Amino acid sequence: MNQNTKSHSVTNCGRFSNKMHLFPVRVYYEDTDSGGIVYYANYLKFAERARTEMMRLLEPRYQQLIEKSEIAFTVRRCEVNFLAPARLDDHLEVKTEILNSKGAAIEADQTICRNGQNLVNLKVHLACVNKKLQPTRMPKFLHTALNKFFNGLNLKEFKMDENAEQIVDNAAQAPVDLAYPEAATQIPDMSVIGLFLQADPIVKFVEIGLLFASFRSWAIIIEKYKKLRFVYEESDKFEETFWSGGSLNDLHRTLGSKYNHPMVTVFSAGMEEWKRSLKQKISLGENLKQRVERVMQSTMNRELTILERYMTFLASVGSTAPFVGLFGTVWGIMNSFQAIGMTKNTSLAVVAPGIAEALFATALGLVAAIPAVVAYNKITSDLNRFAGRMEAFVSEFCAILSRQIDEEK
Repeated sequence: MNQNTKSHSVTNCGRFSNKMHLFPVRVYYEDTDSGGIVYYANYLKFAERARTEMMRLLEPRYQQLIEKSEIAFTVRRCEVNFLAPARLDDHLEVKTEILNSKGAAIEADQTICRNGQNLVNLKVHLACVNKKLQPTRMPKFLHTALNKFFNGLNLKEFKMDENAEQIVDNAAQAPVDLAYPEAATQIPDMSVIGLFLQADPIVKFVEIGLLFASFRSWAIIIEKYKKLRFVYEESDKFEETFWSGGSLNDLHRTLGSKYNHPMVTVFSAGMEEWKRSLKQKISLGENLKQRVERVMQSTMNRELTILERYMTFLASVGSTAPFVGLFGTVWGIMNSFQAIGMTKNTSLAVVAPGIAEALFATALGLVAAIPAVVAYNKITSDLNRFAGRMEAFVSEFCAILSRQIDEEK
């Protein structure tokens, strides 16, 4: 055979049969090595030639429309399994089956046969790109034709509709992740509400619990802020009146039974115990002072307990919310890894939505914990300072009482 003979396939575009495109190929000298066996890279050439002729068979004006829409198909991934060699002058047939066609990608299975014997099997992933080699969606006419091929319809009857050329001209140029072609038609909602709605039920339960803890914490923080502000303002007014030099009996009568302030309540408890002892003509002395001091201490502790109500909740939220959010994150990441295992795809487009939903749980945990911790420390400090102020008041009141007892002796 003449060594200058050029390799070529038969002039027709092949044919469709049972959801497959069948394309005949003849092996020529330039396709083989010195031993007459087809060089392995030429199988890729045969497969490429078959895919091109299949597209031409789908649409006679394929090349013109592709050029007009300024797109092209590139091989993103190709898995080749060599089963047996082809030799010089063999008549081969390339079988092409479309497995999937979505957005910007085509998945095809190609088999190169000789008299019914499979020689090479190829699993090809094609990507549709624009003139800047950026991923882009396939024009509608191709997508429709490939769907017909995928569904086994009569492709020879396929005709472009009257708007096809306009659709080609306006083909979307938005970038698409080649490893996640579904993104062309289904873009995950990455907003806060979208992350919540798309989350796993367990992650949703965690997020709802954290939101409740956050709202409850803020309600407690606001209530404590108002209460402490009122307590400090009223304490200043009371102490100013108490140290003005007026009669304690007059001050007690003025306050009456409206004990709506911790310091006033402690003062009133001490005065009532003193008056009760005088009315019962109990002897004045250290025992009376100790009784009054114990009553005032007991009342003070009760009032501080009321002021410290719900502080345990803030402490619990501040210490546990990050870990609860972390649990939701771990669970969401587990789901993401399961998605990787099922799709066998490590692309960020596959993994990122699940990880974003998972990290959102951690963010909510921090949103709940940080204000709770800061408020707990601030409120605890204010309560401790107020408790010290009340301790000082009780000591001063008992000193005044002791002095008066000594004078009456």
